Amino acid sequence: MIYVHAKVMIGHLLSYPIRVAAANGEITELPGTEYFPDTKARVLAQSELLPSILTTYE
Repeated sequence: MIYVHAKVMIGHLLSYPIRVAAANGEITELPGTEYFPDTKARVLAQSELLPSILTTYE
């Protein structure tokens, strides 16, 4: 599909503020990044919004 009125979108990408330990795969937040920038959303928050059937594999 060709969009005749397409616009150039200006934006930026941010790296995800986590660290993954090479030795054991442990995930931790980077120092000073408990929350995403300009929000109160925790980087390593656990969500109870999705049922486990959607987030786990058996």
